Amino acid sequence: MIKPNSWRDCFRCTMVRNYKRKTNKQFWTDETMRLAIEEWKKGSAGYRQIGEQFNLRDRIKNNNKIITGAKKGFAGGFRKVFTEEQELCTYILRMEEVLLGLSRGDVRHVAYQMAVQNNIPHNFNSNTEMA
Repeated sequence: MIKPNSWRDCFRCTMVRNYKRKTNKQFWTDETMRLAIEEWKKGSAGYRQIGEQFNLRDRIKNNNKIITGAKKGFAGGFRKVFTEEQELCTYILRMEEVLLGLSRGDVRHVAYQMAVQNNIPHNFNSNTEMA
């Protein structure tokens, strides 16, 4: 094996100077996508025919939500009940300043009470009345 004179002579270390795209996936602009979605909303043809016309494949259905700015639905998991700057944080800090530190159970009980009083939708346990 021939040893290269420097690391630049190594064939693995040379950068590609003229990159050529090897795929045609997502080979569309926002303008062509917008035109295709408008055409689809008019109902002149189905989304597959319009996708072939604008060279978009089946992307019109999925990107309609993105282009129009529609909000995504709830993805699952736990829902956030309180924001970081709501009353619960200030109440806990005030109790700490007055030297009446709250236990973990007390904080959970206060969180439940606040959610009920402010009509905030929650998934807390109503039997134990704790967050």
